[in-house]
Amino acid sequence: MSTQDETSEAVRAKAARTTGQLSGTAHTLGERLQNGMPEPVREKAYQVAETVRGKRGLLTVAGLGALALTLVAARRRRC
Repeated sequence: MSTQDETSEAVRAKAARTTGQLSGTAHTLGERLQNGMPEPVREKAYQVAETVRGKRGLLTVAGLGALALTLVAARRRRC
């Protein structure tokens, strides 16, 4: 086994652990938020989540657009 293969295996293992940790953290955070939200807010959040599930491309574009706006705003503040 080459060094590159060993590195790739280590990176994959770390990525798998990190993914598991993030998933657990997101689940815990979701439960906490859901328990503290009023019923109408939970219903609306569920509707939005269901709508977005079928339109992942749209969500990705919206996220990238928000990131771009944030970066432009931060750059303008520095100038």
